[in-house]
Amino acid sequence: MSEETGEPFHHCIRCRLPLLEIDARWLVIKDYKHEECMMEYAICEPCRNQTSAGFSEQSKAAVREFLATRIDWDARVEDFMMDSTLESRFACCIGCRTPREHMAGYGISALFDPTGDLIEGPLPLLICDKCTRDLVSRLAPADLASWQDFISSHFEGPPGDGDWPGQGYSGLL
Repeated sequence: MSEETGEPFHHCIRCRLPLLEIDARWLVIKDYKHEECMMEYAICEPCRNQTSAGFSEQSKAAVREFLATRIDWDARVEDFMMDSTLESRFACCIGCRTPREHMAGYGISALFDPTGDLIEGPLPLLICDKCTRDLVSRLAPADLASWQDFISSHFEGPPGDGDWPGQGYSGLL
């Protein structure tokens, strides 16, 4: 659900096609600062793949390395088996395990099937702003600029706020 409208997401942010008419999964991304949603969007999997396909092998390797070394996937699966509520998945950062109430900001990602049903697996997830900054610091400058161009072409940043979520990378995890 959109925080802004209270309704489900209807269109892909990139291709603008209706999500329920695309025979593909889609991702919903939300970035928060102090529990306030600052940016949110849905992107279909083909558009997400096209957007990230142009990234350098260096940046792709950095993301894979971050996901492999910073996230204890076995513990995550075990946690989900013990408490499968969505709220528990958003209780702490997937990387550093910091509780959400101790974060200045965070991003969440969730994957939906072509009919709009949530797909549970590695997603949904929450990643804190500190882990996002760590990941961003590993990216090639050209790839970070490309990501920021994508965000700025679809969103206006809050006036006078140089630290808005578009400066991060959580949207393509």
